[in-house]
Amino acid sequence: MIEQLAEKLIRKRVSEDCFDVSAYAHQRMAERQIDIEKVLECILEGKTIEVQKDRVTDDIKVLFQEATDKTPEIYVVVAALDTPLIITACRTKDEAWECVDSVLKRRGEVFDMSKNCYICNTEMEQKQTSINTGWGQYKLTVEGVSAYVCPKCGEVVLEGKDSVMIQKLSKSLAEVSEGQKPDVLNLTEVADLLRVTNQTIYNMIKDGRIKAYKFGREWRFFRKEVEAFMSGGGSFDIAARGKSGELNKQDADIISKYV
Repeated sequence: MIEQLAEKLIRKRVSEDCFDVSAYAHQRMAERQIDIEKVLECILEGKTIEVQKDRVTDDIKVLFQEATDKTPEIYVVVAALDTPLIITACRTKDEAWECVDSVLKRRGEVFDMSKNCYICNTEMEQKQTSINTGWGQYKLTVEGVSAYVCPKCGEVVLEGKDSVMIQKLSKSLAEVSEGQKPDVLNLTEVADLLRVTNQTIYNMIKDGRIKAYKFGREWRFFRKEVEAFMSGGGSFDIAARGKSGELNKQDADIISKYV
């Protein structure tokens, strides 16, 4: 009965886009080119083939199998927490449980119904960190991602929406030729490039004057897009433009007065 409730909890929360992904699982999906949207589909529509309950700790892990008439290619293990945690996604059932076993060897105690580390049960801290990702042979490190980090063992957990976003970006970059892969800038770097304040950049994002991409709680920019945006004039000029790309008279008068 508890196992069935765990399965229902996982499906319900995932359908509400409320789930977490271990950095370990995110990296494995990237290496094996397993689309996270297929993983979510596996959880929501796939078949539950095994449920593992620890006799000592009572934590519950559910193994989902891809829904298909052919040989399944995706197996996903999810821990039934208040916010379900995707522990791993693999190509075979045996590999999935092997991954879980290797993870749990580093674990000290139980899964906790909070943001406690599922490895050592230490309370996790939310902070900015770097995530190793990519797609297949293409490797990418994304800096400044908001994640939960264990201060004791270093385990990292991403919010589901951030994992989805990072994987989509990685896949799109993997399809671009090596010479065309864009440099990614953070907000402060763009402000320095345009010689304006961070607040000005926030205002430019808000009213659509500059294109930005959300990474967790941080904004990121492609250098080529920023440089193309700059090509029309100086930074003071750019900062004052509206969506039309032209200065209005009031902005021009202010710039003339103080520059």
